Amino acid sequence: MIPKYFEVQKGFSLIEIIFAVTILGIGLLSIASIIPFGIKAVDQSTKRSIATNLVNEGIERVKANPFKDVIDANFPFEDYGHISGHPEFSRSYEITEASDASSTIIPRLKMVTVRVFWRISDTHEINIYSVTYIGPKFK
Repeated sequence: MIPKYFEVQKGFSLIEIIFAVTILGIGLLSIASIIPFGIKAVDQSTKRSIATNLVNEGIERVKANPFKDVIDANFPFEDYGHISGHPEFSRSYEITEASDASSTIIPRLKMVTVRVFWRISDTHEINIYSVTYIGPKFK
């Protein structure tokens, strides 16, 4: 007969449990350290999407005006805090006479560039822009 203290024990030893918890903890900490990068990427993606919509909105504002009124003076720079609902963005308009590859001005055609800016830090600013050409509307 085998004495009781020599019987095979079932289950995990304390060392095995500590080792498993350590491995699991290291894995979870590794995953947790990636979360801030994901949050930052989502934030930048959201801002880029809003900026794209603000650029398109700016172009539509220009196109909604009669051709003779499409000049820089009618579309001033909108500084941070001046775009309704989006204080973290600014928008600029550049309206010039359109020209071809040889810099010859094309009559009755204007090039409109709308840029939207946002800050990612105190010293760094990102912008997105779109260029379109507009002419007088025919009726």
